[in-house]
Amino acid sequence: MGYAFSKHYYQITDDEIKTIKKETGFSTSQVKRLFNRFQHIDCDGRGYLLRSDFENINEVALNPMGDKLTDLFFPDNATKVHFPEFAKQFAVFRPVKMNTPGYAVNSRDAKLKFLYSLMDGNKDGKVDREDVYEVLELMMGAKVDAEQLNLIAARVIDEADTNQDGVISIHEFQKITEELEVGVKMSFISFR
Repeated sequence: MGYAFSKHYYQITDDEIKTIKKETGFSTSQVKRLFNRFQHIDCDGRGYLLRSDFENINEVALNPMGDKLTDLFFPDNATKVHFPEFAKQFAVFRPVKMNTPGYAVNSRDAKLKFLYSLMDGNKDGKVDREDVYEVLELMMGAKVDAEQLNLIAARVIDEADTNQDGVISIHEFQKITEELEVGVKMSFISFR
């Protein structure tokens, strides 16, 4: 028996739910809620989402980091995302519990890697001044001029770059974010 809604021709089977639960740590009800949301976004009933579907979500369209977040759902220039991949991306937002293993998709380390990938604009595996500038520009918009943004970006790199190679590595990023409550701040309440 599957789980579906009348406006869509596709459904998710119990076996697919079981697989997604195993890969993500979501409960059955959470998988079903995500599937409902997925189908709501897939208003044409194709069974997959396109970039344009994400762009039509108000919360994404209004978020200055919306394009960067959308990019994470489409790795390696993928053109569409199916429900299992959609669920896996959302799993990073599950709350971290005391017994969450370090390898889990919602671990503190996974959340930091997710944030780091948002910062790494050119996807070269490191965060440089241009990457920091781009994020600052998205977040601050026209409130801060280019010269000030450049100064802030240079200072961020200077303070975080402990080995003085001009970039922030994932390890340096993890070090500078040690005090942040990433497990709390990157968790959706509805996933508790």
